[in-house]
Amino acid sequence: MASFICSKVLGNFNILVDHSLGLKQMVDLGRYSYINENISPKIFPKTAKGKINYDTKLIYFFKYINSVDALKDLDIEGLRPATIEELLAFGAQYSEFQIKFPIFALGSPCDILGIRQIPYLGGVHHKERTLSLYYWDYLWMGSYSFLVIPK
Repeated sequence: MASFICSKVLGNFNILVDHSLGLKQMVDLGRYSYINENISPKIFPKTAKGKINYDTKLIYFFKYINSVDALKDLDIEGLRPATIEELLAFGAQYSEFQIKFPIFALGSPCDILGIRQIPYLGGVHHKERTLSLYYWDYLWMGSYSFLVIPK
C-alpha cells in the first residue's frame, strides 16, 4: 500500500471511460467553454478499447517538482499518471472540480511546435470550464493537481 509521502490525496473518484468513443465525442461530453485547437485525434491517438472503470485519485505534491521527477514519485507511490481519455471522463463526470483547481494528465504528453505539453482541465474566474494544454517543463506544487490511477 502506498504511503503518499510525496503527495497528498485530494479525493478518490471512480470513473467510467468509454474508449469506443472518439476523442471529439469524449471532449463534447465535457461541455467545455474553451477547447485548445491542438486537442485532436491526430495529436492524441486512442490508447485503449472498450468501457473500463478506473479508481482514480486527485493528488498534489508537497514539494516543488518537475514532470520527470513527478512520474518517478508516482511510480514509488504505486500510481501512474492519467491519460487524456481518463482526464476527459473525469471532467465529464466530476465537472465541478476543475473550477476549484487545474487538473493535469501527465500520462498524455504531446509535442506542439517542438514544445512538450500535457492536457489539463481548468477554470476561468471559477465558472467557465476549459480543456487546454500546459508546459511539460514546469515546476509543479500545491495548487496544481494531477489525476492518477493506482497500478
